[in-house]
Amino acid sequence: MHLRSIHKLDMRKAPGMPGHKSYAEMEEKMANHNILLVCGSGASSGFMAANIRKAASARGLEWKVTARSESEILNYVEDIDCLMVGPHLESNLGVIEEDCEGYDIKVSLLTKEAYSKLNGELAVDQILEMFGEK
Repeated sequence: MHLRSIHKLDMRKAPGMPGHKSYAEMEEKMANHNILLVCGSGASSGFMAANIRKAASARGLEWKVTARSESEILNYVEDIDCLMVGPHLESNLGVIEEDCEGYDIKVSLLTKEAYSKLNGELAVDQILEMFGEK
């Protein structure tokens, strides 16, 4: 083991110690997600999706993020585990949630701050929190 590796290793936080998860458990918890991001027409969500992919990749997360219009949700419900909805569609959220009933999909409005700034970092944080991975 290199000296740098020893310096970085904090045994109190190391996997395998009592009360801590193994690396495999931690990786499993940080699952690969298949995310659908919807807005009215799918145009602005395309930029947001690209920024989410970039932010997730920078954190070592291998997420598939697809941007589509709200009218295409039912085409994806069998393939996704996360549906992020543009904040301007808040009035449609109830119907969107009904469309996802019976599927193992977490549904949430993207925060206005993340969406208006096309901030992928904020969106990744929000998604991780939804899955209890943050």
